Amino acid sequence: MQTNPLQVTLDDPTTIVADFSVFLNYLKQQPVKLTKTKQQLGRKDLRALYELLPNLGLEVGEKSTQSYYPVINLFVELALKLELINQTYKGSTCAFVVADEQLQVFEKLTATEQYATLLKCFWLEADWETLQGALYASPPLNIAALFDHLTRLPVNEKILLHKDQHMAHLLASYGHFLLYFQYFGFWDVKLNSELEPKTKVQATTIVVKPFLKPLIPILRSSFDNQMSVHSFDFLSLFASHLAEGDQSFTSEAEFVAALKPLFAEGQLDKVLEKKEPVMLKGEYLFKVALSGSCWRTIALQDSHTLLELHKWIQEAFDFSDDHLYAFYMDNQPFSSNCFNSPYDDEGPFVNEVTIGELYLREGQQFMYLFDFGDEWTFSVTVQKINEGIDAVESGIREKKGESPEQYGW
Repeated sequence: MQTNPLQVTLDDPTTIVADFSVFLNYLKQQPVKLTKTKQQLGRKDLRALYELLPNLGLEVGEKSTQSYYPVINLFVELALKLELINQTYKGSTCAFVVADEQLQVFEKLTATEQYATLLKCFWLEADWETLQGALYASPPLNIAALFDHLTRLPVNEKILLHKDQHMAHLLASYGHFLLYFQYFGFWDVKLNSELEPKTKVQATTIVVKPFLKPLIPILRSSFDNQMSVHSFDFLSLFASHLAEGDQSFTSEAEFVAALKPLFAEGQLDKVLEKKEPVMLKGEYLFKVALSGSCWRTIALQDSHTLLELHKWIQEAFDFSDDHLYAFYMDNQPFSSNCFNSPYDDEGPFVNEVTIGELYLREGQQFMYLFDFGDEWTFSVTVQKINEGIDAVESGIREKKGESPEQYGW
């Protein structure tokens, strides 16, 4: 145990724990409808939350989308990954609904345990590309080099970035992560108020907080895990900076175990764990729709793969199956959460996962995108799961509307 253990309260080293509670309480009031295109929070809810939560010095316009609101974007990502909220569908309407049972478990944790839960999720599970927002091409790629530099800097002293050119260079691509690191208590950052547009983020000064120093070895040595989660192709770059003798954490449990000695006894005994997914065996009924007036219902067994679903969709809509395709499980086209055609260059592939292994739930939606040129976009809804059926006769159960012409010539 270190001489001066770290402490976390509702407002120290940041207000992130208290603010996250405010965010969840807002969602508890009623289901919050999402936009139809990107399934994000709409402007009304964004502005309401913007008034309730800190903006960390960033001015966000009233017409901005969710990705321009760093704190809200962060909280949505963490709440989804921690399964504190779920997406529910009713027809074409998608909404966020709080998972009451999971929330009750989270609320019983100490402030330290809630902070550690959020930090673990942010560092090891969250999609950093999503968190980076709309103005930046990619999340930061130089965590190891940055932490090497931060280790040598004094705490509670203002670092002027126009004088520390090395630090300025390291932070050049951090964008919203300048604010995320501040929000987790790593540093205080002052933004360039003269930068246009106002939603763009660039630091002028950094003050390293004492809270960060004991965290650096853990965050630094566990970043290889975080990179693999998000398929960052620079493991060798990180390894070249990794100091000899540093431990590489391979699991969330090891990450939390490494954090525990930094805090007072009894403050960090557990974190929120995600529920073990349950594989439902039986018949899955999928409603595959091009529009409200053109859809098909397709039945498959849990042991069938997404390749079988692709083939039945092709037959159901009289297509020629002559192009690449992908299933986007987060309903977002060209996201990394996808399964690709076996003829594509990169996996995971549709023939590598069964329907049951997707741990689908009734009402869940995902996207089937066929032909990356013409982009035929199908909405796939898990209409019904009939458990206990061992021999499903796969195929088309219902049809509405004429199949479109695949080629308009």
